[in-house]
Amino acid sequence: MNYLVKKELSYFFNSNIGVILLTIWFLSLGLILWVINGNYNIPLSGYATLHPFFKLAPLLMLILVPAIAMRMFPKGEKVETNESTDSTPIKQSSTIVLRKFEATFLLVCTAIAPTLIYVVSIACMSMQGIDLGETISGYLGLVLVATAFSAMGLFCSSLTSNQFIALTIGVALNAIFYFGFNLIASIIAIESIHKYTEQIGIQYHYESLARGVIASNDIVYFISITVLFLWFTLLLNIRKK
Repeated sequence: MNYLVKKELSYFFNSNIGVILLTIWFLSLGLILWVINGNYNIPLSGYATLHPFFKLAPLLMLILVPAIAMRMFPKGEKVETNESTDSTPIKQSSTIVLRKFEATFLLVCTAIAPTLIYVVSIACMSMQGIDLGETISGYLGLVLVATAFSAMGLFCSSLTSNQFIALTIGVALNAIFYFGFNLIASIIAIESIHKYTEQIGIQYHYESLARGVIASNDIVYFISITVLFLWFTLLLNIRKK
């Protein structure tokens, strides 16, 4: 594993902010899914299904991912990349951006991984077992959402050295891309424009995966959004050189 990735992972797990973020994430999921009365409560739904989890998780990730990414580009940090001294600024910047993205993505996946215990819990609750294909597709959707949110979070972190501002912008940007376009599409009467506007948003493509439908266009969408925001982040970092 690259030095820069190890550095970011070590900082996160050895800092209070890392412990606090993961604690809030797990407590929020556990309480909302299993304890608090509401639309996401699995036992009260009467069905042994992970649908409530797949609906709730990306909403919490709207905040979790920007909170992880907000300090990835602090002001005045001297970043070591292990690149040779004759590397071009573009190559050095691209290395930094990709390593920061890798670290952010791995941290988000670390938060998602323990939720696999919910799969075991639901399987034990159900007499007929669990739909494995739908579960795999749903987790694939969460991972793809994590890639897009991680790239957006890095972009917001590179916009400002103020972590609170980076967090605020990141949450707003994620929210706009997740369900903002759906809201805009809902007020558009022209069917063709309504459809294309809706497809710009993350929610449209994620919900397809959460239903168990793995389509190439959904995967291409997430890859495109991720690459786009990593490119924006790279351009910002080149300008700062």
